[in-house]
Amino acid sequence: MAASALSESWLGLQYQQAQPVFYVGFNGYATGGGTTTYNLIYEVSDDNVTWTEIQQFPATTLADREWAYFNIAITPNHLYYRLRNADPTQTFSVRQIVFSTSQQVIPLARLNRDDYWNLPNKDFPS
Repeated sequence: MAASALSESWLGLQYQQAQPVFYVGFNGYATGGGTTTYNLIYEVSDDNVTWTEIQQFPATTLADREWAYFNIAITPNHLYYRLRNADPTQTFSVRQIVFSTSQQVIPLARLNRDDYWNLPNKDFPS
């Protein structure tokens, strides 16, 4: 995980090999039982110098420890990913950021053995 310099407002990560990202999630940080509003932009880079804006997320208000997830527009694999604050004068704090490199979706319900084995493997073309 990389953090921004004081004059910037972003959080991101670097993979050792280029990877796709399908979902981005973040866990809100708010003090005193309040809420925090996030206006984040999802960006990618292959050299950590030139960044390309891929998607701007809608304004999201989260309570402390509340999660928000966003689907990412399909893009080629990259080495660097970050979430940048749309307002550069405002710093933002989160408890955790998740850049998901897996497309597999498993229902949040009990599964019997047959249903489990019949789940599609979405990591590979069918």
